[in-house]
Amino acid sequence: MTTELAQVISFRRLLQDRASTRLERFPGGTALFNDEFRLSFSHNRLRLEEAGDEVRAAELAAICDDLLGAAGHAHRSITVEDERTGLRLAPDFVAMGWVARRDLVMVHRALPAGRAGAQLVRELDWSTARPMVEETVRRLKHGKGAEVVRQLVDRNLLVGRAARLRHFGVIMDGRVVSSCDLYEGGAVAQIEEVATLEEHRGRGYAGAVVRTAVEAAQRSAHRLIFINAIADDWPKEMYRRLGFEAISSIHELTRLPQG
Repeated sequence: MTTELAQVISFRRLLQDRASTRLERFPGGTALFNDEFRLSFSHNRLRLEEAGDEVRAAELAAICDDLLGAAGHAHRSITVEDERTGLRLAPDFVAMGWVARRDLVMVHRALPAGRAGAQLVRELDWSTARPMVEETVRRLKHGKGAEVVRQLVDRNLLVGRAARLRHFGVIMDGRVVSSCDLYEGGAVAQIEEVATLEEHRGRGYAGAVVRTAVEAAQRSAHRLIFINAIADDWPKEMYRRLGFEAISSIHELTRLPQG
């Protein structure tokens, strides 16, 4: 594992652990639970930390059944931190009916010239940013019901237990239409939750908010700035144009509740 990747993994673990109400070890990793946000899959899951060819999909799925099932969760969710292990396990999980998503770990190298759209971006407080996050959640297939929306929105604030949390956005006609978050901790900063309302896409807003967040992280002297991007989705190309380089990938394995 490279030094950069080790820093990314360490930062991610810190955020995840501090956002949990309890942790439980299992062979090769840690089960994360947050009893305040039980509807958030990302806060109630297993994290496979150790790499190795001895890890078997069926055994890992059984451990997930035991731990999440005992906690009363109907979903199943596992993060595989090691790229090689994730690539090996993903097909077996898909064959068992799970969904496998590969997230690229992209580290920032240098910003390109030009600042198109930057004048539209401003730093936001949470009360201003929150309606945009709510709208984004409501448009998800699983974003139905007041309590679902509340938990999937307010879970964002859990980052503040381990890092400085900042919000950046574009406001049009008094409404935030594109935004991202910046997590700052020590030498590392992460850009996350990049979103633009569908009817406002194609205008460069997402690139502008990400660029502004990178510039803010640079001014705060963070030596490593990274972002996660779904490997088979288009935003990764925008991040490349903004100077990010993929150094590894992390796998997210999920089985949705039945029915």
